[in-house]
Amino acid sequence: MILLLWEEVVRKNLPNSNFILQDSLDNLRILVDNSTISSFASNLTLSQRTIPNRVAVRITDKSAKEDFYIAYSNTLDKKIINLFS
Repeated sequence: MILLLWEEVVRKNLPNSNFILQDSLDNLRILVDNSTISSFASNLTLSQRTIPNRVAVRITDKSAKEDFYIAYSNTLDKKIINLFS
């Protein structure tokens, strides 16, 4: 569902662009690491992995922001809770 959400946002806001969609993260990493194509990454992705010889450019357009909510038990470990804040 998340992929469909972002695909819709990207296609709406970049209508004259061509995209190579990958359904495998491993294949996507290989493609990005071994080419000069542009790619999108979230703040979570960038905190876990840097892409060699790439510069991350923050997208500040309002349409590129989406709020997500999570419901959890108050007995959940604080380390796990902090992953979502």
